[in-house]
Amino acid sequence: MRIAIVADLVGVVRGGVERHAELLATSLRQEGHAVVLHRPATFRSLDLTAVDLLLVEGVFRRTLLRLRLKRGFDRVRKGLFTHASFYPAVHPGAVGPAESRLADGLAKPLVNRAVLASVFAGFDAVFTLSEAESRDVRAALGRPLPNLHPLPNLLGPRPAPPAGADATEVPANATPYVCAVARIHPRKNFRTFLEAIEGDPLRFLLAGEDGGALAALLAYATEHSVANFRYLGGISETEKQALIRGSIGTVIPSYFEGVPYAALDSLLLGRPVLLTDRSYLEPRPGVFLAPPTVDGLRAGLRELEAAGPVPGRFDYPSDESITRSILSATTSG
Repeated sequence: MRIAIVADLVGVVRGGVERHAELLATSLRQEGHAVVLHRPATFRSLDLTAVDLLLVEGVFRRTLLRLRLKRGFDRVRKGLFTHASFYPAVHPGAVGPAESRLADGLAKPLVNRAVLASVFAGFDAVFTLSEAESRDVRAALGRPLPNLHPLPNLLGPRPAPPAGADATEVPANATPYVCAVARIHPRKNFRTFLEAIEGDPLRFLLAGEDGGALAALLAYATEHSVANFRYLGGISETEKQALIRGSIGTVIPSYFEGVPYAALDSLLLGRPVLLTDRSYLEPRPGVFLAPPTVDGLRAGLRELEAAGPVPGRFDYPSDESITRSILSATTSG
């Protein structure tokens, strides 16, 4: 099958949407399909009449409307991954200032209901991260949308299991720490977490590339002498796994998330996750939810600290099974 995947920020930003697009392309190729992963520079010339299946990662309105106007759009089988795009529109009071502006601007209810709803209805399948996100998509678009399919994101290569029983324990000879590996964007709310952990005996180790909030974060740490915080810069996948394994848990203090890969990575490595209650991640052992406030994160940190390593193995569907579910939903009928 000839498959085109369109993702606006592939090659520009490596966030969850881009990681998923790349994993999906790899998985589909392993299934024997011919796959081209398009970014904006190439999808404008995409010939939909030469494609058997179109998959769109994310809800960039300009991209969707341009695709909708292409010859062959109505004929081609197609699927769309929403990636929590409508959370700010449905929960404007629960997100940070930048996302609140997004809810008032690009995600205006009129645009969603008058334009996007009909575009979504034209897809054979629209993939959400959970039943909760499906409810939000229906609320944002103002229609039932029977083509919604809650489906987990592909996860990619899994880390090797612990070598022995002691590998699931935090090293006793080290000062305990929590960690985060993320693009340092204002939405990630790390400034609030710095306030929450100020003076705490736990250390906070942060790794990742700057997404527009690093300078302010480092300035706050310096001005307030946050001695238990350290920024590690960008790190490799191997270094990331070692960082998580040595921690007592991962923190994701974002104003809102979909189902963050950082949480799944941590659970796979046996470490609990402190996530804010603005997420589509389904409740499960090892996941602790807190409001994205100083007091909320402090309370959540105490829960995380008391939890210890995640007991048992983190069950997650294989990429092969998810990919086949995607193909079944988009090409059946």
